[in-house]
Amino acid sequence: MRILSLLPALLLTACGPKEAAPVAPAEAAPPPITVEMPDTSEARAFADNLVHTAIRDWAPIQGSEVRLTYSSMNFDLDGTWRANGLMKASFEEFDCQESGSWHIGEATTERNATVAWEIGRTTCPTREVGTTQRVELTIAKNGDVAVQFR
Repeated sequence: MRILSLLPALLLTACGPKEAAPVAPAEAAPPPITVEMPDTSEARAFADNLVHTAIRDWAPIQGSEVRLTYSSMNFDLDGTWRANGLMKASFEEFDCQESGSWHIGEATTERNATVAWEIGRTTCPTREVGTTQRVELTIAKNGDVAVQFR
């Protein structure tokens, strides 16, 4: 009988207050797009596409004496860009890097826009800080980027 009178006390103790189940951390919101651009849905969509795409093997300088080829160029949501390149001048070659700021002038679709960038830092011979380049970028669905000087 004594065992039966202890059983309810043991059951109540075992069924004591429960701790809340751990809550999974909320997914972090993507960083805001702070690049300068028109306030249009096309420009916002183009910026989002561009920051998820790399321009590869593109030559911002295509002269007969000097050639600069960016092996990769990336754009960030905060309006900055960076590129790794190879400068060929006469019989010499130099690895170099450039970076700076960029903005969207006009976006006609989520895959096409006029973009300008300014060099803020460079290690490429003959290149100058403050130089601005304006191009039309078209991002294909497969991720290739067509670049046309403007």
